[in-house]
Amino acid sequence: MWYVINGNGSTKVNGHFVHYENGTPIEAPKGAFDHLDVDVRKATKEEVSMITRDQVRTTVVNDSEKRISEDFPGYDSLTKAGYDSYDKIEALSDKELLAIDGIGPATLKKIRAK
Repeated sequence: MWYVINGNGSTKVNGHFVHYENGTPIEAPKGAFDHLDVDVRKATKEEVSMITRDQVRTTVVNDSEKRISEDFPGYDSLTKAGYDSYDKIEALSDKELLAIDGIGPATLKKIRAK
């Protein structure tokens, strides 16, 4: 299914990260964005047909290729400690994350919710 999301970000779908941009149609399985606090609607045929072949981008990427963005919880602390991608962060235990200066229980909870 094709969706249009009002907002920018990424979410995990079937073990991969799906990245979305405000107003840009994106293909994803039904219900993939139900857990997000964003305005999501089904894309119209006209919106999907406006995407040219040159504009098509891979929406599912390997975790190791995706770097965290500045709005990621604990971004400054994580990047300063050398953890700048989703796969590096997911590989850390809760104990290891809490050992990073600036990462506390509240930030850990937000990280794990990503």
